[in-house]
Amino acid sequence: AFDGSATLNAFAAAASGGIVLVALFPVDSIKTHMQARGDSAIFALRSMSSDKGLLRRVYRGITPAIAEHALNRSILFGVGSYARKATPESWPDPFRDAVSGAGAALIKTAVLHPADTLKCRWQLGQARDEVRGLYQGFAPAALRSSLGMAIWLSSRNALERRLAPAAD
Repeated sequence: AFDGSATLNAFAAAASGGIVLVALFPVDSIKTHMQARGDSAIFALRSMSSDKGLLRRVYRGITPAIAEHALNRSILFGVGSYARKATPESWPDPFRDAVSGAGAALIKTAVLHPADTLKCRWQLGQARDEVRGLYQGFAPAALRSSLGMAIWLSSRNALERRLAPAAD
């Protein structure tokens, strides 16, 4: 991850992220309803399959979600790739990975947190025109995102380096 062209990394990440999102969005919608209302999965599905139809309800909010997810992955991998190349080569690889991953995740979260807030509101049928509160919950989201990416990327790349066959 983060090797090669920053533009190619951004495009590939956005496209593959969009495919995953469309495939798994119904699961996310059910999870969101369960979290917000304390419902079981069966009750959430039952309540979502009202007169508007289940398919329409489980995909409610997908438009901002697709935009947010595509931007999310393209920023994360595009900025991360660029940041990785900008870190000093004298730093150990796991540290370079952690710094570039955390920085990219922090930028991504700062830019996209409002879209995620809107997605959650729309999934719950609580769409509001107000922009107040779009950064509510930003601090824990930024912390989770940047630390999670630092840990994931540095461990992922370390494992890849360790497990890859030696070049002849």
